[in-house]
Amino acid sequence: WQLKTNDRMQVRIVATDRAGNRTESDSVFVSGKDAEKSGDFVPKTPPLNGASSSRETDVRPAAGSKVAQPSLHYINTKKVSLKVNATVGPSGLTKSYLYAADDKLVWVKSKENGPQAAPETTAPDKPRVVPVDFEYEAKEDGLFNFIIIMVSHAGPSGRVPKTGDPGQIQVMVDTTKPVVEIISTRVATNGDRGAVVDIRWKATDANIAPVPIKLEYQAIRRNRPGDVAEWKAITPDWIDNTGQHTWSAPTGEAYEFLIRVTCKDRAGNENKFETVKPIN
Repeated sequence: WQLKTNDRMQVRIVATDRAGNRTESDSVFVSGKDAEKSGDFVPKTPPLNGASSSRETDVRPAAGSKVAQPSLHYINTKKVSLKVNATVGPSGLTKSYLYAADDKLVWVKSKENGPQAAPETTAPDKPRVVPVDFEYEAKEDGLFNFIIIMVSHAGPSGRVPKTGDPGQIQVMVDTTKPVVEIISTRVATNGDRGAVVDIRWKATDANIAPVPIKLEYQAIRRNRPGDVAEWKAITPDWIDNTGQHTWSAPTGEAYEFLIRVTCKDRAGNENKFETVKPIN
């Protein structure tokens, strides 16, 4: 794929097998400027499982080092908690700095921690690990990049980042719920097996989940008005956002139903929409 110098795009890889199993990689942001800094590939550390506001890993090389693109993490809060472990010598850390930038990669020193002593160890060859925590408050939703620089008596772990330098950690702050609505529910006979319902919906979100939709129904019992039935699954699991599903209504349970569709995004935000008028 040919990128111009000022182009930026979000990239992920989706793979499916012949049995219909599907998985996808973490998303990364890349730009044409990255080609100017390209070097030997360094595998990234394993990504976090699911959305999280914290990251705990060994400190990566700072700006200017040859590293792979960082994985992108999604959170549904504007408070970003960054947790890293620094491997240090006997003198510990003298300083640690957090640098932050938005998607334009204009870097600002956000936080500074003071000295941190190295833990005691009985084995001279055992690594000394110092946990370093930072809190960052995002003013709005969007993509944020972070670089953490550790300073010991041996010097800093990297140079101060300059405009355009890629981040070590990328976080997409998304506090907005998806937009979802049921467009129509059309009932058709299904012979001796009752009826089928053609459910059509529309769901959108800037960071919609890979498999974002859940469909449910609630039986309406006219002969027992005080008995509120539980919501039950129409599909056994979350499904793709195809916008349409044909449901074979259960026989014998009731003849009127409410339908509910739920949509979720990568940050864990969810929104629901249910029919007001029962489907007969």
